[in-house]
Amino acid sequence: SADGKILWSKKFGTMYNDTGIDAVQGSDGTVIVLGTTSEGKKSKIVLMRISHFGTLLWYKTYLDKAFLEPYCITALRDHDYLISFDMLNEKHQKQVNLTKFDAEGNIVRHVGVETEYPSALLDIKEDNNGYIVGVGEVVDQNYQDTDALLMKFSGSLKLLYKKHYGGAYYDLFT
Repeated sequence: SADGKILWSKKFGTMYNDTGIDAVQGSDGTVIVLGTTSEGKKSKIVLMRISHFGTLLWYKTYLDKAFLEPYCITALRDHDYLISFDMLNEKHQKQVNLTKFDAEGNIVRHVGVETEYPSALLDIKEDNNGYIVGVGEVVDQNYQDTDALLMKFSGSLKLLYKKHYGGAYYDLFT
């Protein structure tokens, strides 16, 4: 509550290894939770919508890969949601992926961004003009140097801008 009292506490998950990653409040007061569920070496992205009373409204899983790492979820002005996660490409390099979902958990749009080096967007936001800005890291092929990464996308998730920042060793935007 506003004065710090617990209104409800619930446990959500499966019989496998479940991890909550991030959550965002929807325009209607519900909460969309981003997480993973893992069985053996495979992981799935989990999205669930929880009412302000703690009732699970829906629970959905997406993808089933040996390497998936979700980082964040953000609410968009059009009442959809955007998540950032990594998947391995054919060269076994982490690559940026963005997936837009509607309020019912249906995929609206997905883009994978192929970059020369393993990359991750650790945080994403929508700016006042409807552009998506993401920050994170890019790692050289020998894993000797990490640079900060900035990417800008159109509202339709077209990559508009990508820039690396940093010197030798370890630089990161979070």
